[in-house]
This record gives sequence, structure tokens and C-alpha cells, in this order.
Amino acid sequence: MNKYIIIALVGKAGSGKDTILKGVTKDAPFIHEIVSCTTREPRSGEQEGVNYYFLNPEQFAEKVLRGEMLEATCFNNWFYGTSYDSLSKSKINIGVFNPAGIEALSHNKDIILFPFYVVASDKQRMIRQLEREENPNVYEIIRRFKADDIDFDGLEQEFSFEDTLYNDNLTELEENIKHIMLLINEIYAMQLGQE
Repeated sequence: MNKYIIIALVGKAGSGKDTILKGVTKDAPFIHEIVSCTTREPRSGEQEGVNYYFLNPEQFAEKVLRGEMLEATCFNNWFYGTSYDSLSKSKINIGVFNPAGIEALSHNKDIILFPFYVVASDKQRMIRQLEREENPNVYEIIRRFKADDIDFDGLEQEFSFEDTLYNDNLTELEENIKHIMLLINEIYAMQLGQE
């Protein structure tokens, strides 16, 4: 198969996308975690090449102009994107995307897309965002909350998601990881059958 297989997690800030991602990629040698590029500043605890590749706007633009990006979008006044060199054709790719990224991926003929919509209650999302950093910027969290309401409005009607993952507690988190792992095992078994 000559296409990239991508499992895409999308959800509002604090919905638990990264926690699901870490649970799925733990001890899974045939899964490749996608590390995206962004022009935003690193948050407390984020590491270059682990959470994101942090680029300045000029570096990001150069990658886009050279055709090195699978998708590139502007979200909450920052640029985000996935470069081709952060993907693997021999493994199942999984990553976190914003709504515009999902839209771009859905039109790309180089990939087979399995999108999941991750949802959590506003209360749980707010608690997670406040606990994410030692000294959280409350105004930035509120700005993201408001921006997400706009950016995610009608998303479930626009796209055909593989599933909606409700992610408010540990039990739901564990079920979500199992659910995605079942899909990955099915994809992997189909790939082995084609070889």
C-alpha cells in the first residue's frame, strides 16, 4: 500500500487527546506517533521534537512553500501542520489535529484517514487546563475556550468520524484506548494479509 494510514484525534483543548495518544502509543512498535509543527510558543513542560517541532513563522512558511507539509492550518492565531517527514508508510500513524487539519487530511489522496472526535465536559476540560501548567495563564485558557466554541461549531455534522470518544474520567480513557487499539489491530491484520 502506497498511502499513509492516519488515526487522527481531534477535540477541544483539555478534552484529553494527548492522554489518549500516549496510552495508544505506549509499547506499540507498529504505531508511529506524529509530531506536528507549530508556530506557537512551547507551553510549560513541552519539549522540542516530542510534543511539537516549534518553528518561527518564516520556517513554517518555507516548509509550506517547498511542499513539505501534508497539511497546514491557522488555528487560534497560530500555524499548525504536519510535515511529510513526520509520517511513516510502514507503520500506522496517530496524531492530534485541529478541525482545519482534519478537513485538510480528509481531502488528501495520499492518506487513509480514521478520525476520532474526543469530547469532555467543560468542567473537566477547564480542570485539566488549569492543572496542565504550574502557573497557568487563566486569560489564555478562557481565550482558548471561546475560540474552541467557534472553531468546533458544527464539526460533527461536517465530518464522518470513526467514532466520538467521551473522555471525562479514567474508565472512559481506558475504554477509548482499547477501542482505538482494536481498530489498529484490525488495520495491522489487514496489512499483514496483503503482504
